[in-house]
Amino acid sequence: MGLAGRLCLITLFFLGALLLPGSLAAQVVLFPHGGGPPGEIAPFMAGAQGALASGPEAVWFNPAGLAKEGRTKVTAGASLLDSSHPFLGGARGEVSGVAPGFLSFGGSFTRRGSFPQINYGFFWSETGNHEFRVPLDRREVADQSALPPTQVGPGNLNALFPNGIDVAHRATGVGKLEVTAPGVAIGMAFAKWIRVGLSIRLENVVLAERSETVRTFFAVGAPGSGTSLAGFAHTSALLEGESERLVYTLGLQLDFGDSVSTGLTVRLPSEHRKGQGRVFLAQSSSLRVTQAGQNVQDSAAFSVIDATGVKFQLETPLETRLGIAFLFQGVVVEVDAIRVDAQDAYQVFPAQQSGPPSTRATQLPALRTSGEAVTRYAAGMAVKLGRDTSLLLGLARNDSAVPEGDPLFTRIDLVTLATGFFFAQGPFSAALGATLTAGDAGPSQVPQPGSATPLAATVAYESFSLRLGGSYLF
Repeated sequence: MGLAGRLCLITLFFLGALLLPGSLAAQVVLFPHGGGPPGEIAPFMAGAQGALASGPEAVWFNPAGLAKEGRTKVTAGASLLDSSHPFLGGARGEVSGVAPGFLSFGGSFTRRGSFPQINYGFFWSETGNHEFRVPLDRREVADQSALPPTQVGPGNLNALFPNGIDVAHRATGVGKLEVTAPGVAIGMAFAKWIRVGLSIRLENVVLAERSETVRTFFAVGAPGSGTSLAGFAHTSALLEGESERLVYTLGLQLDFGDSVSTGLTVRLPSEHRKGQGRVFLAQSSSLRVTQAGQNVQDSAAFSVIDATGVKFQLETPLETRLGIAFLFQGVVVEVDAIRVDAQDAYQVFPAQQSGPPSTRATQLPALRTSGEAVTRYAAGMAVKLGRDTSLLLGLARNDSAVPEGDPLFTRIDLVTLATGFFFAQGPFSAALGATLTAGDAGPSQVPQPGSATPLAATVAYESFSLRLGGSYLF
């Protein structure tokens, strides 16, 4: 996942993860690619393109780079294989629909003989249909506090079952994400060393996440007492939403001689065009205690929240990117720093609230909780191996916008390694390589619906992608 992903969706960002309270399945990175296009060169330099961006890739990284091209250029790219694995509690998530993970196409067109030189560009990107299935199985011996609070009567169950209550946890979840992002841009060169540009792109995000959590309880009393306990607690949650917005990016590039280039971009807050979603939550539980064949406690509960028309807006905050590139003896190195103002992370429904279930739907907020500002870094290198070939290398760190100790979200900082080979032959050029992204939140407290006792689980993520990009100069 390159930094293009960060320019396209604010989400990865929280995340490294979009974590939904009350949903064990949500403790994963739901936006592993960030919706960004693979392009031809940028992915293999970890997205360090603020100063070097040119041609169609400049539509995403720095529209000022459009004016670098003196000829019309067409670029296409795809990820040939995406293998993404979220981990929760040591369980490896399953992923389907991984090939291709991306399709993209772009072009830049030069208006010859004009002053200032004016170039136009466009880019279109679409993700594959990514689906994530995350299982979690766990058994533990707990006390009365692990039972649904509404099902525990005045009796002291800990006294009846001094050896504890056997609790089995089973959770599964599926997340699906589809992103379509077309964009257009204009770049102008006032001299060889100064360029400016503006890009506008439309991002459409369709998201669905379903999760199910089941806990079963079993206990046996002291020998000869004939006392036993059996029960369950079940929660089903569904989030569906679509967000569509326009994102505007202003760009500037300056060259200092033939060896140093700089780039600056400012991405303005987005304009929402859609933002509707639906939340469905169903909870049920049952608990039975018997003694000498007689029921001494027998209770059950069921509640449903079905909210329609809930706001589901993925806001794009103000973002600035500063890049500086050095060119010397066949080696190009760029370092980018990306500052993102306080971002917004999103929740399906608020933490468990008091009051009857029928009133909870009116307490749903705008699916938002505050995050924190972050600065991300990326470094890329291109080493010329021959007249027509180069080795591309990249390293990026994506700090999550989720604060430490957030009660609803888990912070996962991601690191991306990238490498690829670039080669050109006449008007054709192409690059082939791979990217690896990984992050580990360590032991985390995972909320349980209907219980004040969270689960302790390790939350981690890794993704491998094989990518191909190519261009043609007219």
